[in-house]
Amino acid sequence: MTEITEEAFDLISAVNIRGAIMACKHTLPIMRERDIRVPLRGRQGTAWDVANAALFLASDDANFITGVSLPVDGGMLVDIAPGRRN
Repeated sequence: MTEITEEAFDLISAVNIRGAIMACKHTLPIMRERDIRVPLRGRQGTAWDVANAALFLASDDANFITGVSLPVDGGMLVDIAPGRRN
């Protein structure tokens, strides 16, 4: 890094920042379309959603639950959108 000029560093930074912005420009519309398809909240889940489910399963409140799969998917598994009946 000590051998790079300030101009070269600025050019590298500009190219990297431009690439990140272009990636967001093309990715955000796809993510918004995907989010709309999630029935319960209209958004993708977060790590907190999964963590809260894991905490519940590890808690005393779940002491009678064994051997089940707990999808944390905002209702995607049942595929029921608000206002729509199957």
